[in-house]
Amino acid sequence: MKAGVVVHRAIAPSTVQDKQYSAGSFVVKSAQFVVGVVTTPFGCYAQRMHDARGVTGEEPGPPPDQAAWWEEFAAAARRPLATRLRYAFIHTYKPVLDDARYRSFETTADYRTWCKAALPDWLGYH
Repeated sequence: MKAGVVVHRAIAPSTVQDKQYSAGSFVVKSAQFVVGVVTTPFGCYAQRMHDARGVTGEEPGPPPDQAAWWEEFAAAARRPLATRLRYAFIHTYKPVLDDARYRSFETTADYRTWCKAALPDWLGYH
């Protein structure tokens, strides 16, 4: 994903907390550097999916500190909705794109030409 979250595909059918998932299901591990992106929008789902480690063919890791996770989740749930939404999205600076308040183009072709000439390849606008 462009947000930096690593998404895997299950190589075999599996059961996590009494829910069955087919081979090819998406697996989002909560033990990632950008864990806020995973846990905030998906809530408890990310914790359940931690139990699915190993489904992707990797060795399971140690279980998370569930008491600390639930404490953090409860604290987040007490925040006002506006605060939770603000924390749910991480702004990543995008060179050139974020350097001007706005840009306008006469046609989509003009926009695409500008993207190709002005933006770094890793932004994916080519």
